[in-house]
Amino acid sequence: MMVFLLVAGLLGGVSVPVTLGIFAPAGDANPISGAFAHLAVSAIYGAGFGALVLLVGKRIPAWVTGILYGLMLFFIARFGFLSDTGSALLTITPGNFGIAHVVYGGVLGGLFIRKVA
Repeated sequence: MMVFLLVAGLLGGVSVPVTLGIFAPAGDANPISGAFAHLAVSAIYGAGFGALVLLVGKRIPAWVTGILYGLMLFFIARFGFLSDTGSALLTITPGNFGIAHVVYGGVLGGLFIRKVA
C-alpha cells in the first residue's frame, strides 16, 4: 500500500517525505512518525484480517478475502473515520486511496496463502 502511494505521489509531483508526513499523527507532517504510524495501523489491520480468515475459513480464497477486506477498510476509513476530521489523509485522491487498500488486501491475502500452505 505504502509503496503504491509513494510511487503515485512521485508521479504526481509529491516527494516521499511529504507523502509519509501525510500519515503522521496530530498533523505534524513528520515523515518518520508518519511511516511508523502507518506500520502500526497496518499491523493492527493485519491482525484483524487473520481473525476474519479464521471465521471465513476456506469458503473464500484468502486473496479474495484480502481484496474485499482492503475495500472495506477503504470505505470505513474514507467515508467513516476521516470524513469530518480534516485529516491530511484526505489529500490523497479517493482513487489512489482505494487502489492502495485493494493492493494492501490482495498482498495480505496472498502472503496469508503462502504462510498457511
